[in-house]
Amino acid sequence: MPKLEKIGDRYEVIEQIGHGGQAAIFRALDTRMEREVALKVVFFPHSRDQEVIEQILEVFRHEILVVGRLSHTNIVQVYDFGLDHAQNAAYMVMQLLHGSTVKELLTESGPPPPREALRIMGVLVRTLYYLHENQVIHRDMKPSNVFISRGEPVIIDFGISSSQEKTVTLTGASLSGSQPYLCPELVNPKQAREFRRHTRRDVWGLGMIGFELVTGASYFDDEADPAEIVGLLSNSSAMRRDMADRMGGHPLSKLVLEMLDSQEVKSEWAEQIDEQLRHVNTLDMPASSAPSIVREPYESELGARMRSIAPDPTVSIPREGRWMYCMICRKPVWSQEPECPHCGAERLYTTDAPRLEGRTGMETFGEWIWDKIKLILFALFLLALLVGVLGICVSVSESVG
Repeated sequence: MPKLEKIGDRYEVIEQIGHGGQAAIFRALDTRMEREVALKVVFFPHSRDQEVIEQILEVFRHEILVVGRLSHTNIVQVYDFGLDHAQNAAYMVMQLLHGSTVKELLTESGPPPPREALRIMGVLVRTLYYLHENQVIHRDMKPSNVFISRGEPVIIDFGISSSQEKTVTLTGASLSGSQPYLCPELVNPKQAREFRRHTRRDVWGLGMIGFELVTGASYFDDEADPAEIVGLLSNSSAMRRDMADRMGGHPLSKLVLEMLDSQEVKSEWAEQIDEQLRHVNTLDMPASSAPSIVREPYESELGARMRSIAPDPTVSIPREGRWMYCMICRKPVWSQEPECPHCGAERLYTTDAPRLEGRTGMETFGEWIWDKIKLILFALFLLALLVGVLGICVSVSESVG
């Protein structure tokens, strides 16, 4: 791969940060917008014909058109694409994410605690539901296409996604996508054509992601022969039974199996996850038979600081109300909750953010009581002043009469 310093006249390359498929990923500076971006670059030798180059550009154009009409914090943003003749490369400009993919985190740290696995799956369920509501099918849902950026899952790589308008693939193959994450229907010759652009592909991929979050490993061995994978997928009922045994009593196991049976994302899955988050105990419930890990690898330092002042994910969010703070424990709580889910205090809420680092909850509560007393005293003073003015007015009126 040639050394790259600048591409497209405005993007200054800082460093290479990864690679995927035929592309190399770089961190770069957009000199026009004065912001850092991620560059996906595909190099091609001079001998390649124009048809291949046009096909690569068409994939990039398709991705930017699909993602460009979406607006969601858990979907990667795509800004620009182009062809640099001097570098013999096609490039696409994307949002720069900080963190690692779920695949990388699972390899480095093993499965996350149940509460974190539930939280990640809850975000992915809502994001996929949004995609399908907007007639977009990702078609390559897998752990390496989910990026944990500052603690938040972000779906990336829409290069083979499909919409109602068009489908584009780099290879032109009838079955694009990663074989270990293809749904069983795609290996059945009688069903493959029907399910090429079906939501079933994304739902199955989501279920496989859930399985890996529970167990910390892919269902298929890294060296598995393609024929072996096809054979296992062809007997999906036996495969699901085996997966159920491997997941055991994990809070996600039932939902993962339901996803592997479903044709579409169901909105009630998010509600089920919220309910599980209310009750899951990360101290008593092991993640799986594999060694558990602490939460930090799935969350950056900045993400941890943000979470410390953000609403707790174990608190379900009703449709009405707003976030407030408990005056006893100083943690976020939804205004419609009858009592604080953290300390049990009954509706002692305030809109003031915690501003008393190092002080106890009772000190905060005492200050709130003193503020109320001062307010009442001020109201009594105004009332007395008003009575005095009225008395003077009556006296003047009587003397004049």
